[in-house]
Amino acid sequence: MSNTAEKFDAKMSVRSKMHYLVKIKAKLAAHPNRDIMFRNSVFGPWLDTPHSPNDNHLLNYVLQHQVFVPKVRSECPDLIYKIGNQEFHFGRREFCLITGFRCGYLPPEDCRQSLFSYRVFPEKKSQKTKSVKAKELWAVIMDEKRWVALDDEDAVRVCLLAVCELVLMGREEFLNVPPHLLTLAEDFFSWNAYPWGEYMWKYFYQRTVNVVPKHADMHLKLQKEKSKKQATYNLNGFVWALKIWILETFPNSNNWWSKDPNVIPRGLAWSNFRRFEKPDYDRLFVQDPYPIIDLVPIDKEMQQPWFIRSMAFLRGEDVPFIQSVLPNGVVHKKQGAPSIVGEVVQTLNKDVLTDVEPKENFVENDGVQDVVVQDVGEEHDVVQEA
Repeated sequence: MSNTAEKFDAKMSVRSKMHYLVKIKAKLAAHPNRDIMFRNSVFGPWLDTPHSPNDNHLLNYVLQHQVFVPKVRSECPDLIYKIGNQEFHFGRREFCLITGFRCGYLPPEDCRQSLFSYRVFPEKKSQKTKSVKAKELWAVIMDEKRWVALDDEDAVRVCLLAVCELVLMGREEFLNVPPHLLTLAEDFFSWNAYPWGEYMWKYFYQRTVNVVPKHADMHLKLQKEKSKKQATYNLNGFVWALKIWILETFPNSNNWWSKDPNVIPRGLAWSNFRRFEKPDYDRLFVQDPYPIIDLVPIDKEMQQPWFIRSMAFLRGEDVPFIQSVLPNGVVHKKQGAPSIVGEVVQTLNKDVLTDVEPKENFVENDGVQDVVVQDVGEEHDVVQEA
């Protein structure tokens, strides 16, 4: 499909359930200790996301202007959108600025059986299938009896995993939670140290690249049959980040949305005061004479550890550590990347590496810790397109 192909109307299904954050926020608010623990995690700021619709018209218009990628690369480079005579890049740098999640080397996946999953789902000990589905996590949160009975730390773990899978990753509820995330959730320190920006970006890219051309044949078939139905496609991944990038890129967006300039990351700064409709396309995209080609970080953003470390990673300067600390506190030296979730290190600067022992019951969101370095593993879930 060429980039000049006819644009067509389509129905979109955004799998990221941003409205779940409102429900989780209310559940946590009733238990102050749980609320504090979650808010001190790397996902904590997202509890206060301004509620607004997904704006499918906005997303569909931009996605139909995505430059077709004939050969999809595993490196997951920038997605390029050509609107008018301008090309706009949406990649790791923009994703980081909008989400506040750090990009870095992904660790090897530790898929050992999680004791946490047995504590929350004891019935799985006797079941042949030990996997946990995202919908099972959500059921625990919504079942008041089970929710109250949980230990505070396990309740926070359930919420972290639910937000990860159903909101930030935008996966389907019926899919299994990747085993390495269940293991990762055991250690709050390692959870907060994980390079979530890289993990989310790769999944978003893989599910978004060429998403419209994949459904063009369906549109042409329905058009030929003169059917009243529309082509339909799913959007997985953290689609909210794409939406906020559009608002940041086209200043005329202030006719429908308002931004608090003092709030970072930018994904939390925007709120909607007027509904964006299909007839508004020209006013936003065509009549805006000065779109922002490159998002420029402000001073406050440039001081954030998640931004500093992400930019170092993108420049190839995010040096992997040499020493690591095992869960029992023993310093372990070896060549290559260790494979234990608890092996973490804090990089104080480019040249100095300091070992840090993971602490139990400890949650901190300073964004500077690194987990071990290795390429991303294969995806556990395959989402079927509509």
